[in-house]
Amino acid sequence: MLLPIVCNKLPFAMRISALLLFILLSVTSVKAQFTFGSAIMSIGNSSSDNNTLVSVTSDINFSDATTVGNGTLVLAGTNQTISTSSQRSLHNVVVAIGGTKTFNGDFIINRGLSLRSGLVTPNGRFALASGAVLEDGFTGSAESYVNGTLYREAGSSDPLFYPIGVNGQYTPVSAEAISGSNPIIGVSAYNRGGDVSGTLPEISGSSTSWSWEVSTIGDGSFSSAVFTFPLLNEDRSTFGGEEGYRPVVLYNESGQETANLFNESVDATGTEDFVTAQDPGATGIYFLGKELFTLPIINNVITPDGN
Repeated sequence: MLLPIVCNKLPFAMRISALLLFILLSVTSVKAQFTFGSAIMSIGNSSSDNNTLVSVTSDINFSDATTVGNGTLVLAGTNQTISTSSQRSLHNVVVAIGGTKTFNGDFIINRGLSLRSGLVTPNGRFALASGAVLEDGFTGSAESYVNGTLYREAGSSDPLFYPIGVNGQYTPVSAEAISGSNPIIGVSAYNRGGDVSGTLPEISGSSTSWSWEVSTIGDGSFSSAVFTFPLLNEDRSTFGGEEGYRPVVLYNESGQETANLFNESVDATGTEDFVTAQDPGATGIYFLGKELFTLPIINNVITPDGN
């Protein structure tokens, strides 16, 4: 392993920071690591191979002629803007050192995303290809998530996890039992509730604080999936702890009345961290509701012999 290569013009303190970052990342196959300063960096006709790690603290402008290759891009600035004039594919991206990383334009990550510290704010489409994974141990947290819509391509029947949030709140969502042909499914969170349309007599209330939108892009087809949503504090105080009631997933499909997708857990009490729908849904708005729910009572049956 070679030591990081740091610009000679960088101040001593910045060199030390770069070395500490290198140690923190624990990369064993790096051929070279380049750390740039505070000026805006325009990358043109540059390339990197599978073993190259580039750590950047500045803003990044990708030109049409840029060839990024299969290296790992570490976003190590406190606040950074990453811009592209055309759809840009990146191999591996590491979000580190905190702050906000704003992506202007359309980006597709082909292999991996590591959410160590800092927010990803998309101004455009920010997508993970079907072969892309979230790094173990850095799949998302209250300190690092996608602050906007995250798109993921479903290339198999494996579940998809969405480390998303809004307004400083981490609101992760997962999708499983995905039905369709290579759909690219986007999920975004909103700090507002959903509107119940139609009559749902078993529903005695719905969230006024949180909702999520499921959408699609691309040429693939999406039929349905089973979604899991977080039970956040505002909803927990509304739906939890009252005997005979449980939180359920409500669903507004465009042009349709609100549907109750229920709760897969018959033992739900509203004290759980997540609520998983019993029934699948497709594109539209999802939010949580409060359902009157009682288990059936089976009375004693008297048999012919009197037992």
